[in-house]
Amino acid sequence: MTIDKMEKDGTGVIQKTPFAQNEDIALERPADVFILDEKISVSFLTRKILCVDLTDKHFKYALFSRTRKSVEWLRAGKLFGLTYQTSSHDRLVSEGVKKLSEELNLKDVKILLIISGFDFFLRRVKVPDLKGDDFLKAIKWECDKLIPYSVDDAYINILNIEKTEEGIYTYVVVNLKSSIDDFSFLGDKLLGVIPSPLAFSKSIPGKLMPGGVTNILIHWGDLEAVIDFVHGERFEFSNSFTMADVIIDKEMFDPAKISEKIERNLHNTLDFYSGYYPGRQLGEIVLHGPGWEVVADDLTKATGLKTRCENPYRDLITNENNLKKFWDNYRCDYLLCSGAIRLKDKNYFLPTSIKTIYKYNKLKSLSKIMSFLIASLLIMLIGLSWLEYSIMSKKLKVIRQKINEIEYSQAYSETIPLAKAVNSMVVLVSKLKQSQTWPSNLLKVFSLSVPTGVYLNSLELSEDNIDKSLIRVRVEGFYSGDIKRSDMQLARFVENLWHICGFEKEMFEKFAEKTDGLYKRSSFVLTGSIRVK
Repeated sequence: MTIDKMEKDGTGVIQKTPFAQNEDIALERPADVFILDEKISVSFLTRKILCVDLTDKHFKYALFSRTRKSVEWLRAGKLFGLTYQTSSHDRLVSEGVKKLSEELNLKDVKILLIISGFDFFLRRVKVPDLKGDDFLKAIKWECDKLIPYSVDDAYINILNIEKTEEGIYTYVVVNLKSSIDDFSFLGDKLLGVIPSPLAFSKSIPGKLMPGGVTNILIHWGDLEAVIDFVHGERFEFSNSFTMADVIIDKEMFDPAKISEKIERNLHNTLDFYSGYYPGRQLGEIVLHGPGWEVVADDLTKATGLKTRCENPYRDLITNENNLKKFWDNYRCDYLLCSGAIRLKDKNYFLPTSIKTIYKYNKLKSLSKIMSFLIASLLIMLIGLSWLEYSIMSKKLKVIRQKINEIEYSQAYSETIPLAKAVNSMVVLVSKLKQSQTWPSNLLKVFSLSVPTGVYLNSLELSEDNIDKSLIRVRVEGFYSGDIKRSDMQLARFVENLWHICGFEKEMFEKFAEKTDGLYKRSSFVLTGSIRVK
């Protein structure tokens, strides 16, 4: 449907805003795109929701007007003043979001942000059947084993709770506090910050993929596709490539071109993977996300492998048919906005199709009432017990005297040397951990500096002979990915080392470049120094 036809029929709204280089998109307004859960009463306080997608090449926004049961699509646009090369944490992006809401003249609007899925970790974990604080401590313990940074630097959100005989299975979403706190200046206007769909892809292997063979997981967003090779439940190899040249807008959406682009990159990635892991048996191709049916048959014919489509959003979105219609027409992430709200200073993900979260919170309210009644009953029992206390006190004194006169048994005496040995081991481990302070912290921040497409073969650290606080660093690695982003990704890697680690570059050497169409592989050696306080 063209813009002129939409204006005549009245099926779309086209407006211009004073935001610099802003272009509105003409969109049909489907009736009742999704339904909100009436039980989530806090969402009824919001009259208008402004969703800003910070993951696309040109950041997108969409404005919704919400009634008690439905959400109406009002308008959408692109912010050409900011591009995908701008980090979602930059102050420029934060100020741009605030300026957009002001220039749209939205006084009572709530802002919902969609940021890069690579800032999030989503896993399906199993914890014991605990309650209250013990349950939250178990979740925190599991998250500490999954993320490459401290849990104290992260927000942890519970996405779903499923009780079984074996224990409790739940999805946890973990993200750095910095990715949320950069937008804290929005104050009460900030409704929430949620990840793009790529964040959910890393939860797939243990749930959907059979073990024993190497399976191929493919997922893609508007501009980037990712091919992961998964052996059992372990990611062994990953390659990302741009889809911007075949996906421009919904009118130019061509399944044949998409299939050809994915097939070409899949064959290149298979050749590269076979060189690292020769003799590995390939299992199947899992196409992750909605809308894959248009290319599944083509991939099966091209590779000879079984191809299977999996849609994890089936468990996250209320109406899957509306999701597929929305995805096919616009291919963006706004439907995830329906299930996210913000309460005070914490972020909660409340998908409307998952009732167990609401039931869990409702049980917590009932438990408080029961706790009050039980406390009142206990006070009455304590009063009655006090009468018996005076009688039993004399007997207790006699028993305590007898216990004090009993000598240690042989079994108890044997536990004393064992306890001393355990305590000495604990002290030794604590001393070893303290002595590894700077290498551990250095490796942690170093891992955060590696961008997409850059891989490290070796990392050598050595103290300077004269200045012991100066650490010499030698890094060998390679870049594998899009030829257009090769130099930019390597430069970003060096810049990250300089900003995050205080890296002082002495020499950067690039050699053994190999180009195949849009694919490029470049090896490099980087030497420098880092000063440790």
